[in-house]
Amino acid sequence: MVHNSLGSGLREHFCNDHLSSWTVRRRQDVVVVPSQQCRHVRGSVQTCISAHTQLLPTGPIALAVTSASAVVRQSDTASLESSEDVTALATPSSISSSKPLKINLDLRLYRARLARMRAALATDKDTKQQLLNTAESDLKRCLCMDAADPRPYVVLGKLLVQQKRFEEARKLYADGTAATGNTSPYIWAAWGYLESITGNVSRARKLFDAAIVVDETHAAAWHKWGMLEMRQGNYLRAR
Repeated sequence: MVHNSLGSGLREHFCNDHLSSWTVRRRQDVVVVPSQQCRHVRGSVQTCISAHTQLLPTGPIALAVTSASAVVRQSDTASLESSEDVTALATPSSISSSKPLKINLDLRLYRARLARMRAALATDKDTKQQLLNTAESDLKRCLCMDAADPRPYVVLGKLLVQQKRFEEARKLYADGTAATGNTSPYIWAAWGYLESITGNVSRARKLFDAAIVVDETHAAAWHKWGMLEMRQGNYLRAR
């Protein structure tokens, strides 16, 4: 980030008669500059940024400015509005990708997991239901953000099983395996556990086997399958 804290020595290289401050943010490479036009700007933002980039020292600061410069070249925004105090030159719609940032999905998934665990420990009925609703809403939002990510299917499935909504969980796991191309051992193992606790032993074995075929090192599938065989009295097979 280039900020006023760079010091007066660096600012003297900028156009002191027109430019009071100049900021480059590296979140989604959004570039923000002051309203007063720099002498380098003649209908082209790239001209201004390129000129100042030549004056910056090498290192992380120059790298940040150069990256911002590349983003501006890709955007269609090419002029400054002198009537605004601060003008954003690169809008999120012009630089964002088709898929949301993974960090946003991770944070929402974390909050949903936390709400589910808190609901399991809650003693007040209303508080418990509120937490469950919050978790379910966040998890469905995660599915909308990235339908190919197996994690929301697993967590939402556990949430549905926690509420004994078994048929909904089955359909969710079936949709999840299809959306992930049958390549997620986590979904197969979670589905197998659902069938094991509802008494569908034969189907549970097939699902655990499917998880191991996808990933033979998937410890959760081996463990759940072993526990299933132990409950069935097949101790030798469980070992």
